[in-house]
Amino acid sequence: MTHKKILKALIIFFILSLYPGFALAKGANLNPEQTVKELLSSIEKIKKGKGISKQQIETNRVSSQKALRLMDLEKVSQKTLGKYWKERTPEEQKSFVSLLSQVFVKIAFPSSAQFFANLKIKFLNPEIEQSKALVPVSVTSPDQGEIDIDFSLYSNGENWRINDVILDGISMRNNLRSQFKKVIRSKGYSELIKKMKKKIDES
Repeated sequence: MTHKKILKALIIFFILSLYPGFALAKGANLNPEQTVKELLSSIEKIKKGKGISKQQIETNRVSSQKALRLMDLEKVSQKTLGKYWKERTPEEQKSFVSLLSQVFVKIAFPSSAQFFANLKIKFLNPEIEQSKALVPVSVTSPDQGEIDIDFSLYSNGENWRINDVILDGISMRNNLRSQFKKVIRSKGYSELIKKMKKKIDES
């Protein structure tokens, strides 16, 4: 697996984790490292392919929702659209994150589950400063050796939530924002929505 493919896989994993409306269950109180471990553990349970059982379909649904609860979803959606988020009506904003959630469930988590299944994951010492935290992870690929991945989190006062994934210094959130901006500037917001719907149809 090339470095470029690894970056693409991680972008797919993080890029679509933007569905608001989920909150961590009361009493969870996970620390930053536990939050990341819980996220990876959840997506590892997701399987894709034809002929999966009804039980696996239910496992996929539960695991996806569990993973979603660990993300700072609304903040990420605002950051990725940048100034274009404010230009959208409340109805358009709701429609946008709903569409992303569909792409996320059908494409992002299954792809991420397959990606991480082939890697050895090692957690390093987290950096925590008040309401912000960085959880560094080293993953070992048979082809590329060790790869550094940082999970950026912040605390809303009750729970830690993931708001970015950084691969060798490259922010997935910023990468997504650049892609969105390019499409909107050249062809408009409606074209971005069309592209997202096409991904869903193709899946």
